[in-house]
Amino acid sequence: MSIVMAGLVIGMASGFIVAILASAFGFSWTHIIVLFFVFVSVFAVFVYGMFRLGMTLGKLHKKK
Repeated sequence: MSIVMAGLVIGMASGFIVAILASAFGFSWTHIIVLFFVFVSVFAVFVYGMFRLGMTLGKLHKKK
């Protein structure tokens, strides 16, 4: 589960950076909050998917 947490942390960091950039360009706070949650969820799903793919490939590799 630490892999998923790492994805959430990376997502929050990138979401925070995007939020700062968005506020600098004059986006409204509702847009910024939506962007933040989209980034966090996308990164969490991406990292979890890569982790599952790595586990599957590792199992396939060990069988040979």
